[in-house]
Amino acid sequence: MNRFIGILCLVAVAMPFGVPQPAAAGRIGGPISEPATVAGRDAVYLDVPFEAGEQAVVTVSWQGQRFIELRVYDADGNVTAGSGVLGRREAVLNVYRRGLFRVEVRNTGNIPAGVKISTN
Repeated sequence: MNRFIGILCLVAVAMPFGVPQPAAAGRIGGPISEPATVAGRDAVYLDVPFEAGEQAVVTVSWQGQRFIELRVYDADGNVTAGSGVLGRREAVLNVYRRGLFRVEVRNTGNIPAGVKISTN
């Protein structure tokens, strides 16, 4: 019985540290996740508002062997390219001025691709 109480106390003490905290949302209005279909040799665009002083994270994920590129453009023309392994690309940037950012998801292959675009 004492062993059970000891384990229960350990779990109660460790619980607040093991619960993931919500990420600081860089997107104005909170995180989003949008599905899209990108035709072969085409691109889809999404304008996303981000808050200054926050880190912006844009992720695109898909199933199967597709050739997907991710780029994020700010109002000054700066470009951040996404990187990652097959099935997922992520672009991370520090937002120094509040505004709209253009997210470009490009399919360089010939086969249409179903993707999910997510932001923090």
